[in-house]
Formats: sequence, structure tokens, C-alpha cells
Amino acid sequence: MKDYLTDRPVTAESILAMPDSDVPQFILMQTAAKCLHTTIAKLNNDVFCDDRSIRTTAREALEKLGFIDA
Repeated sequence: MKDYLTDRPVTAESILAMPDSDVPQFILMQTAAKCLHTTIAKLNNDVFCDDRSIRTTAREALEKLGFIDA
């Protein structure tokens, strides 16, 4: 599994690019490093962006991580 904590900043695109099988480990690593909140907050902010492509990508990334769009 790729090291998602040290490779580069986590983006919606990097989340979408990771294999589905890496998602549980990614969440564990983000939680252990106490940065999951920052990642989710950034994606949540992007959901309200004026740019439709950014909104869509953020929603897809949140969905991939198991967060529902209400």
C-alpha cells in the first residue's frame, strides 16, 4: 500500500485514485496521525465550491471514504 501520509498532501483526486482496497487502511492511518478531520473538512468545504468539477470530485471522494452526502 502506498503511504498516503508522507507521499504528498491528500486531495480528492488522490483519494479517488487509490484502490478501494486501500481505503480502510487510509482511514486508519489518517486517524492515527490525527489528520482525518482536516482531510474531511477540506472535502466538505470543496462540496460548497462554486466550481462544479471541484464539488463533484469532493463528493465522489467523500463517498469513496464512506461518508454520505446528505
